Amino acid sequence: QRFTLQNALRHAVRQQKLEIYYQPIFDPNGQLLSLEALSRWRHNGEMIPPDLFISVAEECGLIHELGDWVISTVAGHLRRWQQLGLPNSFEGVAINISPYQLLQERFSVHLLKRLDELGLRCDLLKIEITENALIANVDRTSVQLARLRDRGIRVSLDDFGIGYSSMSYLQQLPVDQLKIDRSFI
Repeated sequence: QRFTLQNALRHAVRQQKLEIYYQPIFDPNGQLLSLEALSRWRHNGEMIPPDLFISVAEECGLIHELGDWVISTVAGHLRRWQQLGLPNSFEGVAINISPYQLLQERFSVHLLKRLDELGLRCDLLKIEITENALIANVDRTSVQLARLRDRGIRVSLDDFGIGYSSMSYLQQLPVDQLKIDRSFI
C-alpha cells in the first residue's frame, strides 16, 4: 500500500497534481496580515492527509521536488499579488520547509536564486520549520537560516515544545517567530 502511494505521489508531483491552499491570518480588526501556504493532494477523489503524503515524500526522496514545486508556485502567486498591489497590512506568506530540504547543502542558495529570478521581495516570504529540523544539524541549519534572514526572509519555529525544547537554542538560532505546540495550551 505504501509503495502504491509512493508511485501515485511521484506521478502527482511530476504532473503538478497537488494544490496549494492558503490559510489567511487576520489582525483583530479583520485586516489580512499574512497567509500560510498548505500543500494538499487529492488522490482518487479523496484528500490524502498532509502528514501522510509529506512523510511518504520524505521517505522516498520526493520531498525536494515537492518542496521546489511549492516554493515556485507560492513565489509565482506572490509575484502576481505584488504586481496587483498588496494591502499595507500584508506581511507575506509562510511556507513549511521539511528538515530534509533544510539540510540540503544548497537549499538557501536555491531559494534566494528563485526569488531573485522572479523579482520577488524576500521580506514577503516566511519559512516555517519544526523544532526537530533545527536539532537535526544545528550548525548547518543556523548557516542556512542566517543566509535567508540576511536577505529579509523571516523564520518561524513551528510546534515548539514537542522536541528538545531548549530555550538556549532560541538564543543561538535566527528565529523571528515561535509557534508553541498546542499540547502546551
